Amino acid sequence: MKKNEILIEGWRSDYIGMLASFQKGKKVDVQNSMDENCMPVIGAGSFEGNYINFSISASGVKCDLDDILMLWDGERSGLTTIGHQGIIGSTVTKITPKITINPYFLYYQLQNNYSWIQKNRTGSGIPHVPSDLPKTLIIHYPISLSEQQKIAEILSTVDDKINIITTQIVETEKLKQGLTQQLLIKGIGHTAFKSSELGEIPESWIKAVFAYVIESINYGPRFSANDYSLTGNVKTIRGTDINKKGEIKYEQVPLALLDEEIITQHKLRENDVIMITTADCGLTGVFYNQDIPFIPSAYAVRIRLNDKLMAKYFKYFMQSNFAISQVKKFARKGTISNLPASDILKFSIPLPPIEDQAKIVEVLETIDKKLTLLASKQSLYIDFKISLMQQLLTGKVRVNTYQPESAVA
Repeated sequence: MKKNEILIEGWRSDYIGMLASFQKGKKVDVQNSMDENCMPVIGAGSFEGNYINFSISASGVKCDLDDILMLWDGERSGLTTIGHQGIIGSTVTKITPKITINPYFLYYQLQNNYSWIQKNRTGSGIPHVPSDLPKTLIIHYPISLSEQQKIAEILSTVDDKINIITTQIVETEKLKQGLTQQLLIKGIGHTAFKSSELGEIPESWIKAVFAYVIESINYGPRFSANDYSLTGNVKTIRGTDINKKGEIKYEQVPLALLDEEIITQHKLRENDVIMITTADCGLTGVFYNQDIPFIPSAYAVRIRLNDKLMAKYFKYFMQSNFAISQVKKFARKGTISNLPASDILKFSIPLPPIEDQAKIVEVLETIDKKLTLLASKQSLYIDFKISLMQQLLTGKVRVNTYQPESAVA
């Protein structure tokens, strides 16, 4: 679409450089505490308002609340934020809207053009937003500032909903983290405790090592990348197929075409534990039977437990700070970290009776279900926002006929 091409009555299009000025940030001296005359330094790590660096530099590029900030360098270049007051970092560019464009309307237009900006980045090493962005990115907008403001208000209402859910997710994850540490050491309802090398644990618990509860531990098979095939006969689980909650994303696990003998030797069965041993060392999931055979990748181990430990309890234990500290202790450092199977057997664990394990798993699973529901709700609102942007930011739906209250209720 060409600049100034008429889209819809009352709308026009211009290069963004005609609607806003651009100013790149500079390197400034920083400190990690806030003094009276300091201002926060807004860099790549503080787009969400988590300020960790501050500066009193008079030469820094300052930004106000209505300035749009864009990451100009790095993998996330093109990402935008608004509503900050401080000094911008050297990888950030300040975009100051002119009086003909509402700052929040322009902010949402840049969000809507994020994919386009990413596709047009330059740089062979570190990617950058193209320097000619002001002369190449076309923005479509209603001439009426009141219409721009109404569009921005509708999208802000949806953003508020998303932010509320995001806060709920963060708070629930903190609750789970705190409960995990407490339950895996103190249990539920215990009043009698004893001293151990692991600290005080309930009287009925014992201090054990993984070798005591693991029946077998085996690496997945090595095979050529050429063996991956859309018409394969087995799926092979990688580290990227397990999320931080220990859920295996079965649908995204790639197919491979392997000999039946290899599949039979490494095939996963119900309640087998998969632990990643390279890069994401210690990341753990529990396998549940699927319609097609699954095996671990060569960078993971299949763990079969005996009757002293529940697979789900094992998974939650591996998410605890106590387990994470042992991963750090035993992982071999290098270009890519590696956790040998022989060292996994040395991990210490405060081991409860099975009935205690079941109670603890029930509590933590309840929290995980809440997190899943919140994530699903968040995803729905994000999809809804994307749909709204595609309609409102192009004029396909005009705000004078749109009812935001019913849409976001």
